[in-house]
Amino acid sequence: MIHKKGTKQVAKLIKDRREELNYSRPMLQKKLGIESPNFVGMIETGAAKFPDTKVWVKWADALEIPRRTFLEAVIEDLHPEYLAHLRFKKEKKETSEPTPSTE
Repeated sequence: MIHKKGTKQVAKLIKDRREELNYSRPMLQKKLGIESPNFVGMIETGAAKFPDTKVWVKWADALEIPRRTFLEAVIEDLHPEYLAHLRFKKEKKETSEPTPSTE
């Protein structure tokens, strides 16, 4: 499988999840409202770059993937420097909760 830079994680996630759901490529394309007969295959093989932010939610919902999980995969491919920041923020928030006091 040949992947263009910036598509590997998303391509694998889409293909794996589509197969888990037993969706054919045409079934997923129909669910997404995509008219190009080869677009899903092109995304899965890395022959096409994943679409812009306007459709990320639509893809996540069509594949029944939690939106955050899908978005993290997209960001990891396209803007990994942002993902590191998001993970840092999440970890910081989790550790900043007050600890119960002992009296």
